[in-house]
Amino acid sequence: MASQRGDVILNWLLKLVVGLTVAGVVLIDAGAIGINALQLQDAADQAVHAAVTSWRADRSSDDARRAVLDSIAEQPAVALLELAVGDGRVTVTVSRPARVLVAHRIGPLTRYVERTVSKTSALPG
Repeated sequence: MASQRGDVILNWLLKLVVGLTVAGVVLIDAGAIGINALQLQDAADQAVHAAVTSWRADRSSDDARRAVLDSIAEQPAVALLELAVGDGRVTVTVSRPARVLVAHRIGPLTRYVERTVSKTSALPG
């Protein structure tokens, strides 16, 4: 009788540990995906702001492009996918994968792991 109770307790503890581990991995990946999205949006915002600030100073498309490149270079692992300066606006598209534990191996979640953000702003006239 006592050994059955011990087996039940061990079985329950094992399930608890496995459940908490799975929940922890899910929370860590969800947090990493969320933080990546926020940091990527911030990187795009900063790059566009740098371009607009540069444009205000001397109205040079080349300097605005350089300002975007410098801003993106300061961001860890952010890839610049698109940079367009002209027609009275600046557009920046950036990408970066989230640093996750397992979400990158789950097909439907890969679109959240590989995040792309675009930001467009009008250049002051």
